[in-house]
Amino acid sequence: VLVLSEGPVEGCRADEMPRRRLVWAIEQLGLPPGYVEAIARDQFGTGDWKALPEARLRALRFTATRRSRARSREGAGDAA
Repeated sequence: VLVLSEGPVEGCRADEMPRRRLVWAIEQLGLPPGYVEAIARDQFGTGDWKALPEARLRALRFTATRRSRARSREGAGDAA
């Protein structure tokens, strides 16, 4: 049984699912929204990262994941 917590998604097409997954994955990294927007602005010239095409979202996820891991290591280094 599939339960949508926010109800049906308007205009949700199967070909949009990879983009939606990428947006979700980036959001789950725990980076501040302004930080992700700044990365997108630097890489792609726009802060509206959720509107990027799939290929650019993949590149953004890669960069954001690396930055998230670096921030985690910095925090762990401070605790040691």
